[in-house]
Amino acid sequence: MTLRFRLTLWYTILLALMLLTFALVFHGVLARTLYAQVDDTIRSQAEQIVNIFEKNIDPAAAKLPTAIVLSSQVFAQATSATGELINSSPNLGDMRLPWPDTTKEQNLKGESALYTWQDSQNTLRIFSAPVRSPNGDIAAVVQVAQSLTPIQQVLETVRLALLIGSGIALVLAALGGAAISGRALRPLNQIAETTSRIALAEDL
Repeated sequence: MTLRFRLTLWYTILLALMLLTFALVFHGVLARTLYAQVDDTIRSQAEQIVNIFEKNIDPAAAKLPTAIVLSSQVFAQATSATGELINSSPNLGDMRLPWPDTTKEQNLKGESALYTWQDSQNTLRIFSAPVRSPNGDIAAVVQVAQSLTPIQQVLETVRLALLIGSGIALVLAALGGAAISGRALRPLNQIAETTSRIALAEDL
């Protein structure tokens, strides 16, 4: 293995590690930012709905505000403390947002919950918050959900772009490194060749 090849190999490996570190950090920060935005959005909307419900004389009979759903990817649902559907956003259609037993226990204790639900068709991020009646009892539960599919698609595109971009960068870096190392080692090669000629001629 020649010195030129070893230098090029080490340079390429070092660059690959740097690119991998950058890709992991960039992807992680982007994912956390996008998911945090979803959490903030559904939490904010759920709290708005809860405030509207709690201002009603009968919170369990209140209706969801139609303006609360910002896009086709955001869903809202209100159920009674016993699990009966009170109202839901039009884009839900016949579908109902899941209300796991652990989340139900939290809500009935007066606590809000944030969780992810995944099925064969979609992945939802859901914020579930209790609605209190004037006497302090839990009268209803409001759930606001947003599909994570668009974010997952964006992250998949970013991963593909990082992979392709890093591959192209490594190939170019390897070619450039080989050229640079060859030029840098040229004086040493000339010295080695001269030394060899002297040794073969046995004439110092």
